[in-house]
Formats: sequence, structure tokens, C-alpha cells
Amino acid sequence: MLYRFRVLDRLPEPPSAAAARGTLVHAVLERCSTTRRQGRTPDAARSLLAPEWERLTEAAPELAGLFEADEQRDVWLAEAAGMLDRYFTLEDPRRLEPAHRELHCEAVLESGLLLRGYIDRLDVAPGGEVRIVDYKTGNAPREEFEARALFQMRFYALVLWRSQGSVPKLLAAHVPRQRRDRPVCARRG
Repeated sequence: MLYRFRVLDRLPEPPSAAAARGTLVHAVLERCSTTRRQGRTPDAARSLLAPEWERLTEAAPELAGLFEADEQRDVWLAEAAGMLDRYFTLEDPRRLEPAHRELHCEAVLESGLLLRGYIDRLDVAPGGEVRIVDYKTGNAPREEFEARALFQMRFYALVLWRSQGSVPKLLAAHVPRQRRDRPVCARRG
């Protein structure tokens, strides 16, 4: 029913602080990856939080109502800053140049079913190997649930293969939360 209400009926939902934080962290990481490599630092990423939050609240004014007081917003922004700091413990973005950010991909199966999604980041190595990276802002899944967490990544790999004919070499979900400060990965076998 939740799927029907959200996707088919498109019933409006009040914004949540957790979803807004995920959107903010994604926006900062995307914007940070468009800057020169030397400028991709934790300090630079943190400096983008306030301007990106302002941009998001201009686009969706209802987000501004998430906090009753400035202190609540400041604590929330500090949590987002901590997530960004932990992201930088997972990888050094100065060492990579993404081929695509927020890549829209879609493929139509022979049955007529349309598969589509947005890949947070697609890296292509000089040898042509492809890596799909997805930024996760929720809690890291326990090991027994990692396979389920990687379903979205496998879905993106399927759509990429069907639409472009390339099979990714690595799927990486970067989950910079308390339980695990390492990417959840699956290699093509």
C-alpha cells in the first residue's frame, strides 16, 4: 500500500529530517565532485552545507519548517557535517574523476517493462572497468542484510548492462554511518 500511496497515487507526504539530510549530503557530495581535485576536502565539503541547504529550502520551502528553532537546525547540520567527514574516511575524492554524477539510466525489457534509475556516481577506469557508487545516508546494514542492501546496486548494473552493454566491475554503496565506516561492495564474479 505504501508503494501505491507514494508512487501511483502520489499522495503528498510531510518532509522528514532524515530524508532531507540525505538529500543535503547527496547534493554536497555531487557539488564537491564537480570542483577541482585539490579542492575536494572535508573542510570544502562542510563549507557547502549551508549554501546547499539554502538552495534546497528555496526549491522546497516546506523543508524550512522541519525545525522549530535554529539550535535544532544547527544540530542537524552538524550531524550532516559528521556524515561528510566519515565519507572522507571511506575514500579520497581527490584521487578520482567521476565519469558521471546523478546519471539517469533506463532500459526497456522485451516484456515492455521500463527499468530506470539515477546512479549517484559512475567511475570508469582507464582500462574501461566501470564502478557504480551509491551514497547511502542511513545506518549501515548488518552483514546478514548486506545482500538486500545491494539489490539497488545490482538493479543499476542490470539497467546499465541492458542500455549500454557494459557490466560494472564493482558496485560500492558508501555508508558513512556509525556501525560501519567502509563501503559495502560487490564485485562482478
